[in-house]
Amino acid sequence: MRHRKTAAAVVLLILGIVFSPMSSRAERLEELFAVANWFRGLGTNDGVASSAEETVSSEESDDRKQSATSDDEPTLRDPANTSIFGSAFQFAFFQSRSFQPRVYNEDTDRRLRSSVDEDDEEDSRRLRVSIEDKIEIPRYIPAPTPTEAIAETEPSVRLQRRSPITIDPHVRGYHVAQIYSHSEGAFWLPARLDLDTVMGKLDPNLVGGIRVVDGPYAVNYGPGFSFIDVDLRGTPRYDYGVETHMRVGVNYRENGDQIYGYDTIYAGDENWGFIFSYGHRVGVDYDSGSGQKIPSGYNSRNFYTKIGYDINPCQTVEFSYLRLDQTDTEMAGQFFNTDFLGTDGFTLSLVDTAPAGPWNRLALETWHNRTRFNGSTPDRSESYFQVVQRVNLALSTGQSPLENPDFSGTTGGHVASTGGRATVTFGEVGEPRLMLGTDMRYVTQRIRENFILDDSTQIDSNLPRASLNDPGLFAELSLPISECLTTTIGSRVDYVRTNARASELLDSGGGPGSGSALPGQPDSLDQSDVLAAAFVDNVLILDDYRTLRFGYGYAERAPTLTERYADGAFLAVAQSGFSRVIGDPTLRKERLWQIDLGLDVETDCARVRLRGFHSWIKDYVTYRGNEITGLTGARLMRFTNADMATITGADASIEVDVNSRWTLFAGATYLDGRDREVNAPIIGISPLEGRAGVRLHDETGGGVWGVELFARIVHRQNRLAPLRNIDSSGFIPLETFTPGFTVVHLRSYWNLGDEFSIIAGIENLFDENYLEHLDLRLQAGNGFLDAPALSPGVTPYFGVEWIY
Repeated sequence: MRHRKTAAAVVLLILGIVFSPMSSRAERLEELFAVANWFRGLGTNDGVASSAEETVSSEESDDRKQSATSDDEPTLRDPANTSIFGSAFQFAFFQSRSFQPRVYNEDTDRRLRSSVDEDDEEDSRRLRVSIEDKIEIPRYIPAPTPTEAIAETEPSVRLQRRSPITIDPHVRGYHVAQIYSHSEGAFWLPARLDLDTVMGKLDPNLVGGIRVVDGPYAVNYGPGFSFIDVDLRGTPRYDYGVETHMRVGVNYRENGDQIYGYDTIYAGDENWGFIFSYGHRVGVDYDSGSGQKIPSGYNSRNFYTKIGYDINPCQTVEFSYLRLDQTDTEMAGQFFNTDFLGTDGFTLSLVDTAPAGPWNRLALETWHNRTRFNGSTPDRSESYFQVVQRVNLALSTGQSPLENPDFSGTTGGHVASTGGRATVTFGEVGEPRLMLGTDMRYVTQRIRENFILDDSTQIDSNLPRASLNDPGLFAELSLPISECLTTTIGSRVDYVRTNARASELLDSGGGPGSGSALPGQPDSLDQSDVLAAAFVDNVLILDDYRTLRFGYGYAERAPTLTERYADGAFLAVAQSGFSRVIGDPTLRKERLWQIDLGLDVETDCARVRLRGFHSWIKDYVTYRGNEITGLTGARLMRFTNADMATITGADASIEVDVNSRWTLFAGATYLDGRDREVNAPIIGISPLEGRAGVRLHDETGGGVWGVELFARIVHRQNRLAPLRNIDSSGFIPLETFTPGFTVVHLRSYWNLGDEFSIIAGIENLFDENYLEHLDLRLQAGNGFLDAPALSPGVTPYFGVEWIY
C-alpha cells in the first residue's frame, strides 16, 4: 500500500509537470530560483538577483557562446554549463542523456578528450561506426548504474545483478573474463568475481560516455572478445579568465530507500581545467513484487579529481585520481557480503597534435589502480536466503557430520593493474589513416578465505598471489575505398605470462601445496601464451537512407588468474551462490572467430536497426563438477576446456515518429549459446527479450520535456546449461528454469533551461514479481524453500540537478 500511494503521487507529479500551463510553470520556476538564490546568498543585498542583473548575465553568457563558436579552433565548453540537449555520448544518474558532459567537434577539436587513447577519438572508427556502436542513452532512462544504462540502450548487453550497485555486464554471451574493460586509458578488472564489478567502481555522475564493441573489432585496448570503454568527464577550458562552477544533484528511489547525492566543482581558464567530485550512494533492503525483502543494503562513496593543462595549443597533459569506498554491501544468496571494498586509481596522459610533427596525433599514457576488499558470511538473522543455516544443516547431516556446527567465514584480498600505452596516428579524418601502438599490462591478484566449522575445525581456500604480464603491439588502418565504402583492418599480438607463488599454496601439514587441489603444481604454475587478433570491418552506404555493415574478426585470450589458480575459492560464478571453484594452470587459451552483418535504415520519421552475428570459440573455458553432499544446489566446479562452443544472436529495433510529439518504438533480442562438444547450452545465456512503448515529448524532439511508457517482455528460459561430471562423461544440473515476465515502466523528465532538471517515474509500474535468468537463486531442499534473488517491485523515483 505504501508503494502504491507513493506511485500515485509520482504519477500526479509527472502529469502536473507535463500538462500544466506554460505560464504557471514559469511562475513556479521563478519562485524556485528566487528561493535557491536566497539560500546561495547571491544577487542583490536581499539575496535575490534583480531582473536587470539576470538579463546582463544572460547576455554575457550568450556573448561567450558566440565567441566560442566563432573561433577557428573550437574550445571545449564548460561541462557544468552546457546545454542539456545535444551530445549523443552522455550519462548521468537515473538518466544518461540529461546532463551533457562535454561537446564533441570530431573533425577539428583535438582537446575534447578525457581519455587520451581514444585517438581523436578514433574518428576513423567513428566514421565507419560498424560493429562498434556509440551508446546514445536517452535522457529519460533512470539507470542507477552505468551498466544498467548500457543494457537499456544496447541490445547485446545483459546483466547479472549481485546488489543494486554491483552489476556484472555480459556482452553477446561473453562474460567478464572475455570482456576487456577500459576507462580513462586504464585496464580495470574485478578483485573478486562475485563481490566486485568494474562498472561498480565508477560514480554515475562522472560517466560522460560509454562505448561497447560487440566483438573482436578493436585492437588498441588489449586482448579480448568484446570491449567496454567508459569516458569520464573532461576538464573544462574558458576563454575569459578563471571561472568556477558547481553541479549538484540528488536522486531518490523509494523501494529500498536508495539515495544518491553528488557535488561536482569545475574550474579553469584558457590553458587549464580542474574537476573535483564527490558522490554518495546508500540503500537498504528492497521489496520484490511479492513483498519479499531482498538483502541489498549498501554504502558507497566516490571521490574523483582530474587536472588538465595545455602546455601549448597542441599538447595537453592530464592527471586523474579516483577513490571508491564501499562498506556493508549485501550480496543476496552468496557465501560472503562485502564489509569493505576500496579502490584507488591513477592515470597520467600526454597528447601531442602539433601539425609540424611527423604524426597527426601522439598519445602517451600510464595507469595504476588497486582494489582491496574484506568480506564475511551473512548475518545469521537473515531469514530469506539463510545461507549460514543451510551450511550448518549440511555440516550436521553430511557424510562426516559435526555434532555442533557453527559455520562462519571471512574473505579478503586485492587486485592491482599497472600499465602504459603509446599510440601514434598518421592521416586525417576521411583519408587513409594508420594507427600504430604498443602497450603493457601487469596484473597481480590474491584471494584468501578462512572458514570456521565448529570449535575445533577450520578450513582455508584461496587464490595464491598470482601475476600476469602482457606486452603487446597493435596496428589499425582505415581506408576510404570510395565515397560509399570504408574498410578498416586491424591486428595485434601479445605475449602473456602468468605465475603464482608456490609458497602461498594451501598447506595440509606437509608443506605448501600439500593441501592444494591445483593439478600439476608447483611445476605447472608458470605458463605463457602468444595471442593474436585481427579483423576486417566494412561500412557500405547503399543510399541516403540505408547503411550496410559487415565484418569478420579473430581474437585469442589467455585464461584469467582466477581460471588458472583459484584453489577452492567459494565464488558465485553460476546461478547458485554455493559454488566452490578450482582452477587449472594448464588451461589452453580461447580462440574466437566471429562474423557480423547489420543494416541501418534512417528516414525523416523512422529509424531501423538490424544486427546478426555468429561466433565459434575453440577451447572454450567451462566447468566440470559434482554436487556437494547435503547442501542443496552446492557444486564443486573445476575449470576445463571444451573443444568448441558457438554463440549465435540477432537483434532488431525500430522507432517511428508519428508526429512532432509522439514516437513509437519496439525491439527484440535473441541469443543462443551451445557447447558443441556435448551439444548442450553454455552457461549464462539470456532468454529472448522484447520491448515496446511510446514517448510523448515537446516539439523540439525532446529537448525540454518527455514522458515514456514501455513494456519489457522476457521469454521463459528453458535452455539450461548442465555441468559436466568430474568423475564420468555424464551431466548434473547446474542452471534452473526461469519463468517469463513482463514489466512496465513510466518515466519522465523536464529540463528547465540549462541549469535545472527534474526526473520522475515508476519502475515496475504494476509491481510484477519476477526473476532475471542470470541472477542468483538458492534451491529448495532439507526443509528450506527456494530463495531466488527476485528483482525490485514497484519503485517510484525522483531526482533533481542544478548547475550554477
